[in-house]
Amino acid sequence: MTESVSDRQQRKASPVQASPDLVGRKVLLVDDEPSYRDSLGHILSHEQYDVRTASSAKIAMNVAGEFVPDILIVDWMLRDEMDGVEVAQSMRSMNPALKTIFITGYRTSRLENQMREVPFAQFLSKPFALDDFLEAVRLAAS
Repeated sequence: MTESVSDRQQRKASPVQASPDLVGRKVLLVDDEPSYRDSLGHILSHEQYDVRTASSAKIAMNVAGEFVPDILIVDWMLRDEMDGVEVAQSMRSMNPALKTIFITGYRTSRLENQMREVPFAQFLSKPFALDDFLEAVRLAAS
């Protein structure tokens, strides 16, 4: 069976339906790099997650106090008084069910050791493929 050009165009134009059980899951995205923070936040919103973003650990802690995320996506190397692991540990003390995805351009054995201390954690190295990012979020949301 052949597919016409108009069929392909229509399929491309049709939005992908998010799984009903994932729609509205709360995601807090913390990254001090505006390009990553803005792009990933937009993508997650498009995927129908309820997203808040923060550029620092302090802002993230304030947001989490009211927003109470299901998923934390945090850059390990924040240029801040707290690194991403410390942010995750602090938020987990308020929400033990929190799932965490660490993102960083500097994967080290130190990070891997620290990450083991955070339950329900995943790791993505920058730059990462969009499909890998979305799969990690879906896994955390399920």
